[in-house]
Amino acid sequence: MIRSIMFLVLITAVAGFLTISCKQDSGKDTEIDSEKTATTETGSDENKAATAPELKEAKLEAKLASIQRHRKEVIDNTLADGTFTKIDTTDDTVNAYVGDKYHDLKKRQQRFSIQNVYAYYTTENPDIKTVNVYDEQTGKQIAEMSAKGFKKIKE
Repeated sequence: MIRSIMFLVLITAVAGFLTISCKQDSGKDTEIDSEKTATTETGSDENKAATAPELKEAKLEAKLASIQRHRKEVIDNTLADGTFTKIDTTDDTVNAYVGDKYHDLKKRQQRFSIQNVYAYYTTENPDIKTVNVYDEQTGKQIAEMSAKGFKKIKE
């Protein structure tokens, strides 16, 4: 008898948890459904053509735009604080010049800063294949980032 009661309590708790999860998820679905409803109510054939995959793609594009804005903000901050002194682009290459602050960073932070530049510029222009990193004072190339990964260039 006690086991039956415990089992019922457990089942009720699980069902309650699933109901809460579904309600949270359905809120997201409701936004999509309300967009579909609003689109349908406008009566435009162009808007009626919006399908779930198109809405999903639009959300992904908005997310990517948000990520790109954040990457650009980080790049602007590193330019302002002297980690990078200059960033130039050509058709297929980005040349990033680093200042003294870059050399003060830990290796992991150095790599992250270069990866961020690579991610931003290759997303903006898929023709870009490489980020070359130069020391501003010596003018020598000190690192490279490409699809193959990060490579430190030995002097």
